[in-house]
Amino acid sequence: MAVGSVLWSIRSSHVGTIVGRALRCPMRSMQLQPTMRDNVLSRVRAILMRPLSKAAFLLVAVTFSLLARADTAADLKLCTDFNTPAVPRVEACTRVIASSPDAHEVFRAYANRAQGHFLNARSDKALPDIDHAIELEPENATAHLIRGNMYYSHAEYDKSAADLSVFLELYPDDVGVLRMRATSYSALGKDDLAIADYDSILRADPDDADAFYGRGLRYEAIGELTRARADFERAIQLDRTYTGDFHATCFGVELFSDAPRRELINWPACEREQTLP
Repeated sequence: MAVGSVLWSIRSSHVGTIVGRALRCPMRSMQLQPTMRDNVLSRVRAILMRPLSKAAFLLVAVTFSLLARADTAADLKLCTDFNTPAVPRVEACTRVIASSPDAHEVFRAYANRAQGHFLNARSDKALPDIDHAIELEPENATAHLIRGNMYYSHAEYDKSAADLSVFLELYPDDVGVLRMRATSYSALGKDDLAIADYDSILRADPDDADAFYGRGLRYEAIGELTRARADFERAIQLDRTYTGDFHATCFGVELFSDAPRRELINWPACEREQTLP
C-alpha cells in the first residue's frame, strides 16, 4: 500500500468514527444544536489538520528513504554498465549525481557519465565530468586512465602522458597503457622515455612485434640505426605484415630470399638502405 494511502486510512478511521457517531441517526443529526454541530466539525477539522506523530513521521521518512535508495541503486547499475547505450547511461548517471548521498557513488556517476558523453562524441561535456570525478577522488587511478585516454584521442599527448603515469604508478605492468604512453612520448619527441616504455612491454612479452617496431622507430629517430635495424628485423620475424612498412622493410630486407630482396631494393624509397651500417 502506498504511503499516502496508509496515512489517509489512519486519518479517515478517526474521522469515520466521529462522523459516524454524529450521523448514525440522520434525524438525531438534524436535531443537533448549532453549537454541537460546530463542535463536531471542529473536532473533525482538528484531526485532519493534526500533525503526524513522531513514529508515523519516522515511518514515512524511512519508507521514502528506502524507495529513494532503491531508485538510486537501479540508476547506478545502469550508469556503470558498459552495455548501457550512451544516452540512457548519461541520464542514469545524472540521476545518481542528483540523488545519492554517497560520495563514492557520486564519483562513479561522474566518471561513468564522462564515458557516456565521450562515446556520444561530446568531449566538451566528458572532460568536465572526469575532471570533477578526479577532484572527488584525486588518487583514483582508473579516473586518470579515463582522462588520459580522452586526452590521447585528442592528441593532447602531454596531458595524456601525465594521467597515464598516475595509473602506471599503481599498475606498472599494464601493457596497453604502457603502449599508449610510449606513443604519447614518441609524439612529444621524448624518445628515451618512449624506449623505456617499450623495454617494459618487451620484458612482459618478448614476442611483441608492435613493441619491437615502435622501439625501432625511436632508435631510428635518435640515430641508433644498428639497434633500429635489429628491432625492425625482429618485428618482421614475428609479424610478416610489417614487410609492407617503409621503416621495417628498408632495414630488414636481408631477412628474405633474393627475389623479395631485389624487389624491395628496387623500391625507390629503399635506396637509403644502401647507406645504413
